[in-house]
Amino acid sequence: MTPRLLRMTVVGVICFLIGWAITRPIFSNWLGGFGAFASPVPKAGSTPAFEAYAFILVDDYGAAQPRVEAVWLTHVSSDYSTADLAGLPPTQFRDQFSRALNGVPLLTLQPYLRGRLFGTVTLDRDDVKELVERIGGAYVFGQKMDGAGLLAYMDAAEPAQVGDLLMRQAAVIQSLLAQMAAAGSQLDLAGLIQTPSYCSIEQNKLYELVLHYYPVRTDTFHVHPQLDSAP
Repeated sequence: MTPRLLRMTVVGVICFLIGWAITRPIFSNWLGGFGAFASPVPKAGSTPAFEAYAFILVDDYGAAQPRVEAVWLTHVSSDYSTADLAGLPPTQFRDQFSRALNGVPLLTLQPYLRGRLFGTVTLDRDDVKELVERIGGAYVFGQKMDGAGLLAYMDAAEPAQVGDLLMRQAAVIQSLLAQMAAAGSQLDLAGLIQTPSYCSIEQNKLYELVLHYYPVRTDTFHVHPQLDSAP
């Protein structure tokens, strides 16, 4: 080895050792932080716990007193194997929207929760139109609709038929999930996250949900109306 090559090798080794010493604590902390997002694995034979999230549709978020048109609870199992979406009859929540809470009072949701409420997502009708536009429309009974069409389909529910509105809301949610699943990794995820008028889900928790449920798989989600007063 020539003296010049030897000097270059020594300098390179010294630079590597200095760089490693400086960056090791940072790298270790980064790994530790990423590990916080790992899925909690329930013990064998244990019953998975649930985290709850509330999705609320109002007529106009900018109104002085928004009118609640839909309330859906999503219960996420601790092992992330399922996400159960339960639609609640909106009549009891219609005038319960609180501007201070950016949602409905927790006491009105408490009888339906299977776990701690980790956040609320509030959309209004304009948000729905934007969301549907971002995913390229959705199909209900084989007919492709835009956001306005989906809202009109829900508005056509027969008031005299118990559960008709919830059944229509469930069909819309299933159609949206199917369209998102078809888009796969091409889904405009960043745009969708920015669509709601309000979201109280913490950033780390939101990242964790995305990590486990994106790209969307329809077999992971169970969508159903909850017609009784409480579980």
